[in-house]
Amino acid sequence: MNTVEKSAKIFALILAGFIIVTIFCSISFGFSFLAHIFDDKSYVKGNDFQQVYKNIKSINVNVSATELEIISGLEFSVEGFNISSNFQVEEENGILSILDEQSFFWNQNESKIVITVPEKELQHLNITTKAGKILIDSVAASSFVLSQGAGVTIVKDSVFDKTVIEGGAGKIDISDSTLNNLDLNAGAGKVEIEAFILGHSEIVCGVGKLEITLLGNKDDYQLHIEKGLGSILVENESYANDSVIGNGSNFISINGGIGAMEVKFEK
Repeated sequence: MNTVEKSAKIFALILAGFIIVTIFCSISFGFSFLAHIFDDKSYVKGNDFQQVYKNIKSINVNVSATELEIISGLEFSVEGFNISSNFQVEEENGILSILDEQSFFWNQNESKIVITVPEKELQHLNITTKAGKILIDSVAASSFVLSQGAGVTIVKDSVFDKTVIEGGAGKIDISDSTLNNLDLNAGAGKVEIEAFILGHSEIVCGVGKLEITLLGNKDDYQLHIEKGLGSILVENESYANDSVIGNGSNFISINGGIGAMEVKFEK
């Protein structure tokens, strides 16, 4: 099998996998849509919620279409505005769990949840979102896990010791942050990162578009490039498969997938 045939086979397998995932997501979305049609709770006029918590170490958030803000504050607090009757908050053994399931077709009340987090007190931050808008500003945590659907996620001025991001079909924008030991799958959306990426990290471009600006000294980084069928540019230069760039202590493995990826260093 020559190189062209191998590339065609890889492309066919990736395309088939993408089609299967798309069909599965469409079917799941269809069932969710029908469920909300027959469930009046999703359209009930929203209420407001406010509560202060103490000794919180972990936060788990699962939202569908609600706008979510997680910001730095003097105390742990949760505020909900125009929230649906499906909104739930539970606290047990230092773990704060927040759930708000509703269809984004019926989120006409513009529901919003605001969580404040004291500095250097959070161990785990786990977020799952389907189609909402998320803002994370000036937050620090030992671990950060994000599973995104079709929404928009913005992260600013934040620090995470372990970072896991599963991108969907939406947009992720991370700026002025520090991501240690990053595990990123960009998915089919657009991902823009301007951050220190430290430790041992792995990035998979997927089928979307990924733009990374690495902060700090260029000599502190080592990039290992594994090209797929997509394009990878580092400082506007294309590199061959299995290329190694730099010899710094912060190692980043980059798998190009079939999307487009561009890496730059801070000037």
